[in-house]
Amino acid sequence: MLADWDIPENRKRLGQRLQELREQAGITQLELSTKAGCSKNYISALERGVNKLTVPMLLEYCKATHLTPNKILEYDDGEKLNSELLNILNTFTKEQYERAIIILKALR
Repeated sequence: MLADWDIPENRKRLGQRLQELREQAGITQLELSTKAGCSKNYISALERGVNKLTVPMLLEYCKATHLTPNKILEYDDGEKLNSELLNILNTFTKEQYERAIIILKALR
């Protein structure tokens, strides 16, 4: 989901998820907007998929819901990320693959 924030149907799906998680945390749109320094209308548009999610706003949702970005973006079990990563690695030449593995090991 992370790489596809700008696709309208994914924005809508992500907005619905943000709303569900915010509500589960017992936070109102007004409370979140006050903490985030934006308008309630902005939060509403974000949760309807009209506005794009920015990294700073993702972090505000993390603070409000006490969840990690991975959990909010549905990368909590690793399956989606592993699948996405494998799809990318499978397009690489042998040399690109070997360099990518070196980079990933260094990041670990």
